[in-house]
Amino acid sequence: MTNPQRPTRLLFVMTLVTMGALFIGLSYALPPRNVIIPAPARNGPVRRPPEPVPPPAPPAPPPPDPSGIAVTMARIGCLDIQHDGNLTAIVGQACDGKTSCSFKAPTEGAYKREGVHAATKSFCTQGMEITYRCGEEPAKVVRVAGDAWNNPPAQLICPPAGSDMSWRARNGFSFSNTTSLSAALGEWNLGEITSSDVFGNGLLIAQMIFDPATDLMAAEFLGIVNSLPPNGLCFGFDVGALRFAHGDRSFVPDNDLASDPSWDGKNEADGFGESAVHPYTQDQPSSGWFIRGPSLSDHGPAANPSIARYVHRMQLLLGSSETITAFLEDEAAGKNANDLLRQVNSAIASGGVIVMHTGAEGHAVIPTGIVQGPSGYQIVVYNPDNPYERGSRNPDPSDYVTVDTAHNTFDFEGSGGPFHCGLEGINVVPYSILRSATLPYAYVTTGNLGAGLLLAVGSATADVAQISDSHGHNLLKADGTQNTDPATRIARGAEFPSNWGPRTRAKHARLFVLDPRERYTHTVTGTAAGKYSATALGPGFGVSFQASSAPGEQDTIVVDKTGATPSAEFRTSAARKDVEAHVSILAADRSSRQIKVNGAGARGAPLKIGFDPTGDTITFEHGGPAAGMAITLMSRGAGGVAGPKFPVANVAVRTGDVVTIKPNWKTPGAGSMHVKSLDGTERTNGL
Repeated sequence: MTNPQRPTRLLFVMTLVTMGALFIGLSYALPPRNVIIPAPARNGPVRRPPEPVPPPAPPAPPPPDPSGIAVTMARIGCLDIQHDGNLTAIVGQACDGKTSCSFKAPTEGAYKREGVHAATKSFCTQGMEITYRCGEEPAKVVRVAGDAWNNPPAQLICPPAGSDMSWRARNGFSFSNTTSLSAALGEWNLGEITSSDVFGNGLLIAQMIFDPATDLMAAEFLGIVNSLPPNGLCFGFDVGALRFAHGDRSFVPDNDLASDPSWDGKNEADGFGESAVHPYTQDQPSSGWFIRGPSLSDHGPAANPSIARYVHRMQLLLGSSETITAFLEDEAAGKNANDLLRQVNSAIASGGVIVMHTGAEGHAVIPTGIVQGPSGYQIVVYNPDNPYERGSRNPDPSDYVTVDTAHNTFDFEGSGGPFHCGLEGINVVPYSILRSATLPYAYVTTGNLGAGLLLAVGSATADVAQISDSHGHNLLKADGTQNTDPATRIARGAEFPSNWGPRTRAKHARLFVLDPRERYTHTVTGTAAGKYSATALGPGFGVSFQASSAPGEQDTIVVDKTGATPSAEFRTSAARKDVEAHVSILAADRSSRQIKVNGAGARGAPLKIGFDPTGDTITFEHGGPAAGMAITLMSRGAGGVAGPKFPVANVAVRTGDVVTIKPNWKTPGAGSMHVKSLDGTERTNGL
């Protein structure tokens, strides 16, 4: 008798075998798992294993930030003729919706494989340009020079909406650094230099002298700062903001600032501030950084005159001994991206100013944060050209300095730029050294303070062609840019920015910082008819020449401070040239001795002037033509006390005469003047 269950059992076994083969076949494609099939009951129904529970679906990605990156156009190729956005889709796919994006330009082969066609022509490299928006903000443009794939990636930044109030919003001024503001404030004057909040916080009288009528160095410093283009006050904005932010309000002497409201967390009481809702004359902010007052310019928000003039005074600290020394030391030491990062982090913690520069062009910002990126880092900055407005993004996308760690370069596209330089074009000035700064000719005996020489050469009618040291090293290349060749450059010397506003083609004096313990020869070439000056101010001394200029004329000026006291020399290629020479010394007790000589130079003939090592005697060597020479002596006693007035001494000199002046620095008229001629004759006159 057959078992009616056998076929069923056989079918079940066959099914298991078939299913087993199926599972084995899939085991190569599915992840391994343990499957337990319970044995069927001997006389019961077959039970199938329970179906596995599927894993929960992954959460949906967050929606893109509505204020994030939105690429509107991107193009690559010869940008002069490639006008369409041939790269828009590729960049948008990589960056849209993000708050930051680093996009490396594809090579020509790579973008062609993606079906992108780029217009090119001979002798035109392929650049990349990306235009994008952050929410409703105006479009931003990032450019990478050609060939773009050989350069660092483009950095697109849109900080998250609703981020915390930035340093700019809490501490930045709400009126802007503009050329019209600089023009309205005008030139600097003696009162601003002597103000206790600028040089020394009340220590001025003990440190130096400030009467241009009897102090040549004070007059020369004023001459330097007022010879520069009146285009901007960014350094003054930065130092002023740092002084307020660090609670150094005691440095502000103006009585009308004592009652200024401090930061209230809202910036503007009426909710409008600098917006277009109200004209700038009706803004009523309650912030200490933007106080209602009469406008100092023809447009833009009204700035309280006292605060604006305070910013104007702070700009003078660019010429302080401390600033130029920090600049010189940093340039001489060199740095890589990691060194710069350490300097910036210190400045963020304790305060500091970043100075960006290329040649004569400069801009200053305050570092407030660091954002790490795939190819380096970005420095978030307060840019005084970009004042805070209610509702503005914090920080503004343009207010970043992007540092490429692999190439040791930096880029800044914000207002006041652009800058695309190696790291020799960026320096950090610690705020601590600016709290009690001194003039560049201050006599300082401790530390490295006063180790910088500030040199101003040229004008609208003459330009400096070269500066060389006693070893034959040159500061400049033939095209006038800074020499970076380690074998031939002046190691402790650099051009110091002189234009702190919009780029200008107008000629003006150029500034340089150098080690003062050297002998420098300056070659000055005339570019037009007029006058120019060459002034050197260093620790405890000053030298200056004023002379006429004409196209093609070449003058050489030597400043030597290798000894205890300075000496100077002038030569010209002109047949004859009137020259005014100043030499000043400032002793440790703050007493000073100065001489001014009005004479004449001739082709190839030297005019030399200098003090002896004691500072008591002056020697003048006249190589020019026979002429009358006017000599003016000036002095101050210890502590800067006014000294006696010396009458102007007039003396007739011939070619080759050597004039030795031995004044009685306490009693005018008691000294002597000795003249020795080439023919051996000598004469002595009283003073």
